[in-house]
Amino acid sequence: APGPLLALSRQGDRSLLFLGDRTLSLPDEAHPFLAALLRTEGPFERAALPGLDDDSSRVVIHRLLDEGVLVAGPDGAR
Repeated sequence: APGPLLALSRQGDRSLLFLGDRTLSLPDEAHPFLAALLRTEGPFERAALPGLDDDSSRVVIHRLLDEGVLVAGPDGAR
């Protein structure tokens, strides 16, 4: 289907990550983190992305890994 594979928007107090066949709903506090992640090309360090504290960014990354949005690199999810 034409259009972006991933799209991020807000609805009320939620950030919505559209994945084509489904939508992930996350707390709006994750929006800056998700936006930075979508702008990132190639491997990244979780701690280098702005917007969430360490514990919250781990939760979001693990959710994205579980949903198949991200794939852990050889060193695992950091």
